[in-house]
Amino acid sequence: MAASASNVALVADAIEAFELIVFDLRQAENPNLPSQQLRQATEGLLTALGITHQELAKALSVNPITVYRWANGLAIPRSSHMDRIRLLARSKTTSARHLLAPAQFGDKHVGLWLVDYFFACAECAVNIYVIRTSGQFLAENRGTLESRLRDVLNQDENRLVVYLCPAHLSGPEEKKTETQKSFDRLKKQFQIGRSRGEKWPAEQLQLSPLSDVSDAKLAQSCVDLGRIAGSTFVLELHEQGKDEFGREALIFSELPVQGYWQDADGQFRPDDDANTFGFVQLPNSTANEVWLDWKRKLQKISNDLRKKMDDERRTP
Repeated sequence: MAASASNVALVADAIEAFELIVFDLRQAENPNLPSQQLRQATEGLLTALGITHQELAKALSVNPITVYRWANGLAIPRSSHMDRIRLLARSKTTSARHLLAPAQFGDKHVGLWLVDYFFACAECAVNIYVIRTSGQFLAENRGTLESRLRDVLNQDENRLVVYLCPAHLSGPEEKKTETQKSFDRLKKQFQIGRSRGEKWPAEQLQLSPLSDVSDAKLAQSCVDLGRIAGSTFVLELHEQGKDEFGREALIFSELPVQGYWQDADGQFRPDDDANTFGFVQLPNSTANEVWLDWKRKLQKISNDLRKKMDDERRTP
């Protein structure tokens, strides 16, 4: 269920006040610490979210001392902290279904979404399958993607991100696909984060080469999808997600989208500076058909990789 409008407004106001204080302190050459304003803004944020200092620290994967220092005006939150606070605020105030309205075309609304909606839906998934291509989320810079993906994985230690790669395209470094290269880069960044003692669950990222024989149909589908979309993502929903959306899986393709501006006469003109990337959601009937066709194979892959994930967790 979506939160009440009054609660959403309360959280939005608290986030805005917190961000303004943090921004001003960052801009100052010699910030005046301890800051009474930061202390008040932090307490206002905790009150609006309805959580304690310890709960905020756990949600952000930081040491409780870090939050204690904010609450006493002694330290300024980093940009990465702010990204995670915004994500936490969204999860506290709304369900994924109500996060954003779909795009409007004439008198119809269609499933063209921005990246925020994708990540909100990802919170309802038990497995996220990345099909064929880079999987770098073209709409996001790499650092932001990594922190947002980490947040989604830290919410559920059993959640997997599975990169699917046709086996006949795998091999030595010079023959690796963009999927493999992207996966290697992302996995390495998670491992570096974990080596610093931070909570970066690298074991929840797994690569699955598809057999040319037993997985031929799925492998070919991955190749075909890669020709028409930047990346395609299959979100296998958990039980709560199934109740939320009324289906077992959501399928998105990320595509570049032309930007437009509206002139004084109400006409829309192309604006390349406004170009962006959108997540096109497959219609329910198509997504259900694809999911039923792939379900058994994908679930077998994820179950096998879960064993590998457990092995990695046991390895120091």
